[in-house]
Amino acid sequence: MKTHIGIKIIKTEPAIQNGERGYLIYYEEGSEPIWVTRDLVDKNYFELHSSNNTISGEDVTRFIKSADYVKVGEKTTLTTVTLVNGFELTETSSCVDPANFSLEMGHNINMGKIKDKIWFLLGFLLQSAVSGFSNEDE
Repeated sequence: MKTHIGIKIIKTEPAIQNGERGYLIYYEEGSEPIWVTRDLVDKNYFELHSSNNTISGEDVTRFIKSADYVKVGEKTTLTTVTLVNGFELTETSSCVDPANFSLEMGHNINMGKIKDKIWFLLGFLLQSAVSGFSNEDE
């Protein structure tokens, strides 16, 4: 038995079936819709607030579930962000002189770096959904 991982772009339309809230999902333009529960869509798909195969700053921010930050040593800020899928990202920033240390400033610097990483990761995810995983050389 083999294991596969997949990423698919879907279009959704809210729908009710037998009194249960869900979605009609469309896998391809012009395809017949399939009704699925709201929980199934919410668990397996991240709604993009952008269009035309782009990731927006709002999408990046919404992908962050929580952020924690602490002072490490005399002049370093460590920030750990948990994403909505449970993945964690960390960043650090430091100043030269401990007298100039600002935990908030360090955290803001770290969040900028982390948001850049999330943008990269969501871009990779979107590219995979658009193009698939075909290896044409095989």
